[in-house]
Amino acid sequence: MSAEVFQFPVKRRLQNNQVAANQAERKKLADWFRAIAQHIEGNEIEREPLAAMIVLSSAAGDEVLHIGYAAEAVDIRQAGSAASRWSGLSYQRRGGNFFDRIK
Repeated sequence: MSAEVFQFPVKRRLQNNQVAANQAERKKLADWFRAIAQHIEGNEIEREPLAAMIVLSSAAGDEVLHIGYAAEAVDIRQAGSAASRWSGLSYQRRGGNFFDRIK
């Protein structure tokens, strides 16, 4: 008597392999969020946080999460602008001619 073995669908198997490959990165990211939370709860942040904006990124796309921007004192556009300035610079600006930076 022999048993017939049915293979899992290829698409599901590939997805499972990708999830397993990303597990270490997801754990590292979750640990980082826990450390940030401990700093916030311990009042160890330079500026008192009233709101947060987080961009979760993957090869499939990005997801923006935010909380606390309903307060009058905190503007979501200001946070977006700060994030854009920080992420958009690929070199340290030192002034002078544009061609000085191309070396």
